[in-house]
Parts: sequence; C-alpha cells; structure tokens
Amino acid sequence: MRPSTLGVALVLLLASGCTTPRYFQPVAGTAVPVQRVGFTVLPPQGADWFIAAGTPANVVAFGKRLRAQQPASVPATFGVAAESGRLGKVRNFDLRTEQGLRQGVEFLLSGSDPKRFRVLEQRYSFFQMQGTDCVRYSSSSEEGNNPRFPNVVFLLIANGVMCRHPTSPDYMVQVGHSERRVLGTESSVDDSARREAEAIVESLHFTPVER
Repeated sequence: MRPSTLGVALVLLLASGCTTPRYFQPVAGTAVPVQRVGFTVLPPQGADWFIAAGTPANVVAFGKRLRAQQPASVPATFGVAAESGRLGKVRNFDLRTEQGLRQGVEFLLSGSDPKRFRVLEQRYSFFQMQGTDCVRYSSSSEEGNNPRFPNVVFLLIANGVMCRHPTSPDYMVQVGHSERRVLGTESSVDDSARREAEAIVESLHFTPVER
C-alpha cells in the first residue's frame, strides 16, 4: 500500500474515544516493534493501552484508558499516533527546509480543518536524528464542531516529532501523543501515562519505504 497523506492517525484519535471496543483492541504487552510503511515504533509498555484495529499500512494508533474520567457522556482521551505519508500531495511544502517542516507540522496539527481547530500555542525545535531533519513540536488548541460532540469545546494538547524520511525525502514520518479534554477541566493523564507515551515517540526508527 502506498500512503498518500499524513493526518489519518491524529484524526482517528480525535474522532473516536480511546476506550471504544469497536475500534481498539488490548495491547498484548510485547516489546516487539510495530512495523508500518517507512518506520517502526515500540508498543506501549504500561497497563490499560489499546491499539486501533483496521488502520492503513502507514498508520498505528494507541489509546490509553483513563481511570479518572470527566463526565462519562463526554470522555477525555489520551493516545499516541504514528504515521508516514506524502505530505506534498496535499500541500506544496518544501520538506528540505525548516520552514517546510514547520508548515507540515502546522498543517497536521490543524487536522487540515481550521474551522474545527483553533491553535492557542505552538512551540518548535529543530534537530537531527538517524541522518535526517526533524522538528519537535508542542501544541495546544481548541477543538469545536466535533462530529460526536458538536456543542462541546475541547482542549487538545499534542507533543511529538515529525521528520523527513532519510531515504525517501518526499515522505514524512510523525509520531506524537495527544490529550483531549473538555476545555476548563483538569487533566486525567498522570505522569506515568505521559512517560509511557513519550517512550513510544522516542522509539521511532526509520525503515525503507517500498515503492
């Protein structure tokens, strides 16, 4: 399968609850890396993690069951998404430059739908890993017009990395964790869950993209 765009994994996490059995299955507790098109990541190593079923070959998404929930009718979510794709098919970003990488991150974090997401704050830092250029991002946004909760405004906090693939420079790879909760409520995500999510981000390893 040839992935064409980025954003599938993030949209999946935002559109569905992380504890929905129809879409997520328990993680088996293995340390074997998960292989996707152009990259691998380690699965989460803590308890109460689930993996999204039926994702494309370029996407993997994990969700964490949160023990302290806000009102059950509007659940908070926390998850990790990783994906690869040709961002240039959607926008003409020059991925060889810092500006192009940053534009790619901004496009991803907007969910390609600025009417749904309003960025409150974004921070970036550029670095190199495994022979390629990457950007580390931290973002907070408001989300409205959610298809499942049209009358609720959410706060979305996302942290992760996006890189130009080292041997297929027209491909981007991103992995990050995101928390979504009702705006004005306290976080249900503890430090242990954040460490588990960050370990997945740090486990990113690039593999050849099959053409």
